[in-house]
Amino acid sequence: MPFLAIIIPVLDDKEPLEALLDDLTRQSFQDFEVVIANGGEPFTLAKRPFPVKQVSTPKGRGAQMNAGARGGDSPYLLFLHADSRLCSLSMLERALSKLQKHPGFAGHFSLFFHDAIKGPGAFDYLAAKSRTHRQRTVNGDQGLMIERSYFETLGGFSEELPFLEDQIFNEKLFSDKKFLIFDDALGTSARRFHVEGFRARYTLMALIMAMHHIGLKEFFQRAPEVYREQKDASELDLRPFLKLIQRLYREKGPFVAFKLWIQVGGYICQEAWQLFFLADYLFLKKGISFARKRPFLASFDRVLKYTLIPPIAPACLAMIAYGYFMIYLLHFSRKPIDKGVAFGADR
Repeated sequence: MPFLAIIIPVLDDKEPLEALLDDLTRQSFQDFEVVIANGGEPFTLAKRPFPVKQVSTPKGRGAQMNAGARGGDSPYLLFLHADSRLCSLSMLERALSKLQKHPGFAGHFSLFFHDAIKGPGAFDYLAAKSRTHRQRTVNGDQGLMIERSYFETLGGFSEELPFLEDQIFNEKLFSDKKFLIFDDALGTSARRFHVEGFRARYTLMALIMAMHHIGLKEFFQRAPEVYREQKDASELDLRPFLKLIQRLYREKGPFVAFKLWIQVGGYICQEAWQLFFLADYLFLKKGISFARKRPFLASFDRVLKYTLIPPIAPACLAMIAYGYFMIYLLHFSRKPIDKGVAFGADR
């Protein structure tokens, strides 16, 4: 029985998967099996020095990874995305060693973009943010290594949506305070940002997290295009998502809509640390050494984190968010929306 099962969800696209399997072939640690949780058509892979098996599963990343976990008996599990790349020959060995020193824990890697073509800057900032090990900054593309017994105790991944299973599961880990970060960085693809547009993709990610935080499930039920596979990515138009949010708020009525906006303001309060981290990052990029200690982020954690809690701050931030939302929506209102993505209009 292999010591580690590496579970990779896929949907028909085997090209990036072959590159990841090549990386795994070169790892110093080889006591593992690979389980391909395939939500599409089965395909043939090149022979490898380690066991590789495909498990046919329903489409949906949470369902696929749960099926992959059930496909073996290894005491440790590692969940990776098909476009992940390993940065060193011993990162699996080091990660396992660190996790074994913390029984009953789970761990993730930091991130870098192995195919970014627009230079540093924004992608370097996202990579730096992945090293902060803060809640809601840890995503599935950073990998997840966990003891099987702990994974089963937590009930596995949510299968309610085709995505967000990583955020829902990580909330449990942060709540348990049994989540650590490994020393190595895991590569991921920047293709989605390049194809969809960096600003549009990042804004949509913020919308998704805000809607998840306030529990507006109708947003995900009525916006099927909110989640696209990598291979289906194209230039992103945010207007259908914004109009859907506007429509849902109207359906809820003014009192509930006001309450939801206040909740959005509260979410912004919780995430305000990112602005202070960005200030530290920009000063460090300019070679100012004192920024290595993250003085702005430290100030937020010591003082502002607690002064933003009173109701007046979420209310003010909710007004700012609402103003930005309406300006963004009105700015593009003269342009027609493609009817093929004008979802939610008939429900």
